[in-house]
Amino acid sequence: MKENLRKLAVTVVACTLIPAFLVACGTTSGQLASFDDGNTLVFGKLELVKNGEDVALGDGFFANHAALRFEQLGSGEEFVGKVGRGGEFAWYLGPGEYHVSVVSFGNQGERVDSDVSLNFHVAPQTEAVYVGTVVVQTRFHTGYYGTDAVVGTVVRNECARDCAPILARHGLADAGIDKSILHRPGRVARNY
Repeated sequence: MKENLRKLAVTVVACTLIPAFLVACGTTSGQLASFDDGNTLVFGKLELVKNGEDVALGDGFFANHAALRFEQLGSGEEFVGKVGRGGEFAWYLGPGEYHVSVVSFGNQGERVDSDVSLNFHVAPQTEAVYVGTVVVQTRFHTGYYGTDAVVGTVVRNECARDCAPILARHGLADAGIDKSILHRPGRVARNY
């Protein structure tokens, strides 16, 4: 009897965890488009701060996950760009103007979608575009009526620190780089 219960428990665990593991590992941040179709590497970082504490982001089954939801303006084509280990993201995209509408992340087993309005541009004939470091600062308070959240987003230009190592990991150490720091739609003064 004990042996049958043990076999049943192992079967249930295996049937539950293995498919979930395969789904969680099936997509990485670089799979939005193929590498050699004339697309440009668009990359940056996301830092998540919950209640004053930095959150380690990753791409494993038990890791804290994050993603950016965006669309190519004029085409109606929408993307969900996953954020990988260390908060890095890198996607291959075609030329055009893109609008990021949601930063998505997990909190206590629930998905939090924070609305943002940020644009970036991918110029034709560009090998790589750096869009900045998105810092999402959150405060969660659980009370009698549920959980309240305050979410703020800031974008920083940290290319001096981040660009060379990320480009090297993608085999583009000698690539020409363009900067299109995420910004609110409209006219923007640039000093980078």
